[in-house]
Amino acid sequence: MTRGDKLFLGLTGNLEANFNKLHIYIDSESGGENTIAPAGVFPDSDGFRNGSNGLTFDSAFSPDHLLIIRRGGTDFDVDYVRLGAIVANGAGPIIVNDITGTPSGDTGSGVFGGRNVELTVAYNDSNMAGIGGNQGAAADQNAALAVTTGLELSINLAALAVDQNTEFKISVMQNNQAHNFLSNQLLGGLPVGTNNLGGDGASGFTGNLGGVDLNQFAGDQFFTVPTPGAAAVLGLGGLAAARRRR
Repeated sequence: MTRGDKLFLGLTGNLEANFNKLHIYIDSESGGENTIAPAGVFPDSDGFRNGSNGLTFDSAFSPDHLLIIRRGGTDFDVDYVRLGAIVANGAGPIIVNDITGTPSGDTGSGVFGGRNVELTVAYNDSNMAGIGGNQGAAADQNAALAVTTGLELSINLAALAVDQNTEFKISVMQNNQAHNFLSNQLLGGLPVGTNNLGGDGASGFTGNLGGVDLNQFAGDQFFTVPTPGAAAVLGLGGLAAARRRR
């Protein structure tokens, strides 16, 4: 939901402690990247562009901002990357949290192209059983709605160039450690029966996401966040479920 001057986002489920990546793409202003550019063109973080370059989103979605969430061992990290722009300062990532333990209201901030980016993150991985199911099967909506733990975060709307009357779009994707093998766990969802998207196309893997074009799948692989006051609490059907279903 948007409330006051912030976007609040809840994603239920778990993240495996192996540095697999949760990508949260936000399309909130003109410009952005409908296809992810390779390394060296725009700011990067954690090798994201080496793995995800060539990924093409739905034609109506060109994200301007990216949050990369990962955990491994005792660390939990969140990076912010500005997409589709070379910013004058703060081109590197914001590391919200790189500490021992689980974040609970941890904050990070930085200046990107004159915009102050403010993030707050909390995480609860107590739903260790997930919701089960086979790869490509429809999620059990009742089981998903019963989950209330997972990732919560907020980001200030000014960083996203969003005002109180603006709707914007978000896409959430579960990726691997190298940012180059997408699971079938996306928000908005994929059609029932879709297996993991892999890398370089659904049937192969050659090092990046250049063969993955979300226009090939029915529906929108993003969702719209309405004007302030409406809820946007979402479930991936268990953030870790994608790896268990491969």
